[in-house]
Amino acid sequence: MRCGPIRRIVQILVLAVLIGIGTDLTVSSAACLPWFSRFSPLMTLTTRLAAHQWTPYFFGGTIVFFLSAVFPRFFCGWICPVGTCIDIVDTVTLAGKRTLLKTPFWATAWILDAGLIAAALNQREWAGYLDPLTFFAHTLAFFMPQKTSQFIQSAFADSGTGFILPAIFFVAISLTFLGRRAWCRMLCPLGGLLGMAGTWGLFRRLVNKECVLCGKCRKQCPMTAIPSDPHETKYPACISCHHCSDICPKKAIHFR
Repeated sequence: MRCGPIRRIVQILVLAVLIGIGTDLTVSSAACLPWFSRFSPLMTLTTRLAAHQWTPYFFGGTIVFFLSAVFPRFFCGWICPVGTCIDIVDTVTLAGKRTLLKTPFWATAWILDAGLIAAALNQREWAGYLDPLTFFAHTLAFFMPQKTSQFIQSAFADSGTGFILPAIFFVAISLTFLGRRAWCRMLCPLGGLLGMAGTWGLFRRLVNKECVLCGKCRKQCPMTAIPSDPHETKYPACISCHHCSDICPKKAIHFR
């Protein structure tokens, strides 16, 4: 069964629900928008380190982290609203036709993670600037009517980030000119953290003996997670999108 169409449906449904929350179509956005970042493992880690205490408010981020240890970077490929927006822009702009900077550069995200964690240990909460759930929530709030003004004037907005965070969102989206999922491959610190969690994940990409080394999976992988030997996988970069298994002419690729 092709998982690609199912993934796209899940992505669009999640994005629609989040936009519905942001526009008050479902529930109060002022009440729910601040909860977006609490499902981010990156924000869970850095805010707790900065505060030197643990609270149950960030339990969702802990769940996402441990699920990513089982299903490597499923959040990036199936749930993340910024990743979904990037996929849409990549499709519209034919980013798959460009070959510039196809290297994953996931190690860069790890360096950013180390810097953000070090800052948190010194009680400087900088992760919110680069966390996709946080700047997506602020972007929604920034463009919503006055009923979300309470959220816009939160701690981040008071620090001048009311404008900065939406700008970062659009920068992440515009990086499509460097190739597919450029933000996810090169810079996203949340993706880097989830990549570390899923490096030895239980649900993994496997290639059987039916593989004829045609290279289609490698050319079409949006994260360039497949090296020259298609039997191998760069697991920190793989987002479990199943695109490789969908296009394999021999059905030699499986995730299990």
